[in-house]
Amino acid sequence: MLQKVSSAFLSADQRWLARGAFVLIGALTMLSFAPFGIFPLAAILSLPLLLVFFKCKPRQAGQLGFCFGAGLFLAGTYWLYISIHVFGEAPLALAILLMIGLVIIMAFYYAAAGWLVARLSAGKLSLFAIVGPAVWVLMEWLRGWLMSGFPWMTLGYSQIDSPLASFAPVLGIYGVSLALMISASAALATLLSSGNKRIIFAVLSVLPWAGGAALAQYSWTEPVGALVKTTIVQGGISQDKKWLPEQFRPTLDLYRHSIIENVDSDLVIWPEVAIPSLFDQVEGFISLVESDISGRGQMLLFGILEREQTEGKTYNSVFAIDGETRQVYRKRHLVPFGEYFPVPDFVREWMRLMSLPYNDISSGEAQQQLIVMPDGNRLSVAISAGCEHPGQRQ
Repeated sequence: MLQKVSSAFLSADQRWLARGAFVLIGALTMLSFAPFGIFPLAAILSLPLLLVFFKCKPRQAGQLGFCFGAGLFLAGTYWLYISIHVFGEAPLALAILLMIGLVIIMAFYYAAAGWLVARLSAGKLSLFAIVGPAVWVLMEWLRGWLMSGFPWMTLGYSQIDSPLASFAPVLGIYGVSLALMISASAALATLLSSGNKRIIFAVLSVLPWAGGAALAQYSWTEPVGALVKTTIVQGGISQDKKWLPEQFRPTLDLYRHSIIENVDSDLVIWPEVAIPSLFDQVEGFISLVESDISGRGQMLLFGILEREQTEGKTYNSVFAIDGETRQVYRKRHLVPFGEYFPVPDFVREWMRLMSLPYNDISSGEAQQQLIVMPDGNRLSVAISAGCEHPGQRQ
C-alpha cells in the first residue's frame, strides 16, 4: 500500500505537488526543536523524506531533499532577516537576498544526502538501512564545519527531551542524530519489508530508544571538591535598545548592581556582549568592578567586544576578572551574518559605502588556555550565538 501511494504521489504530473509538500514537511520539522519541543516529529516527518531517498532515482531524491532542506531553513532562519534588516539596518532586498542565499546553500546538503542515499542504496533495503543514517549524519557534520559551519537544525538537537539524548555524553550531538536516523530508517524498512526481515527491522527501529533509556540510568559526572556558588545574570535588554546611547549608563548600572547584590557568590556570569562597547572604551568601568570584587575570592565572567590595537582586529570575547588578574577567551567558531559576512569583496565595499555593517569579527586561536578561578577550579568557555553590533561598521 505504501509503495502504491508513493508511486502515485511521485508520478510526473504530481512532482510540483511533491516539491511543495516537502517544503512544508521541512518547515513543520522545526516544531520538533525548542521552544516547541515536539521531539517525535523529527522521526515521523523524516519518514516520507527517507521514503523518496529509497524509492526515487538519485536526481529526483536530490530535488526533494533540496525542497525539504529549503523548508527547514526557511522556517528556522527567519531571524536572519531580523538581524540583517531590523538591527543591521540593511535594505530589505539585501536582507532577503542574503537569507535566501543561505537557505539555498543549506538545502544543497539535503539534496546531496538524497542523491547519495538513492545512489548507494541501489533499491536494497538492507543497504539503505545502513547508508541512509550514515549519509545523513555525514552531511550534518559537513554542514557544521565547512566555511566556519552552520550547525543549526541538526536533528540531534531536537531530541534534548527524548531518551535519545542519553547518547549525547557518549557520542555527541551527531551520535544522537545517528541514533534517530537509524530508528527512522529501520522503521521505514519495517513498513516496506515482510517476513523475518520485517521483524529484524522492527527490532532495530526500537533499539536506539531502548539503548537511550538504558544509558539514562548512568551518571557521567560526579561532584568533586567544594560547591561553587554561581550567579547568572541576564539583563534582558532588547536588541533594538541595547546599543542606543541613552541605554548605555543604565546597562552598566544594572550589571554592576548584580555584583553588589551577590557578594557571597564564587562566580558571577554576565552574557555575551553584556557591555555594549569595546573593552578599551570602558576601562574605567572595568576597573571599578575589579575594585568591587577585589579580595572576595570572587570571579566575574562577562562578554564584551575586544579590539586588538596592533592588527586592528575585533573579537567576540569573554573576560574573567577577580580583582587581581585578567583572563580572556576569544570566540573561534563564528556565526555567518551575525559575526562575519560570507560575501564577495564588491558586496562588502558596497555595504561600506552604504554605511552598513561590513567588517568581520575575527576568530580566536584554536587552542586557548582554560580560565582559572581563585579557588583553583578551571573553566572552559563557549560562546554559542552571534551578535550584531555597530562596531562592525568601523
